[in-house]
Amino acid sequence: MRFVTFVIMAALVVVSAIMLVNSAVEEDRAECLRLQKQAEEFRLGLFYITPAQKAQCDELKIAVKAPVREGIVR
Repeated sequence: MRFVTFVIMAALVVVSAIMLVNSAVEEDRAECLRLQKQAEEFRLGLFYITPAQKAQCDELKIAVKAPVREGIVR
């Protein structure tokens, strides 16, 4: 009986981890799509993305046509 309980608990942990990872990927995808829309709506030069955002969207194969800038430009 203990072995069955262990297997069930292990399966629940694995399923929960998979759901958590999928949720994070979908959140990243939504953010990149939001950045893509903002890049289209704002005039060039007034909107930019960070290197981290560029890397994230490149990994998801979502093209964001905006300049990439380090830090805050004042």
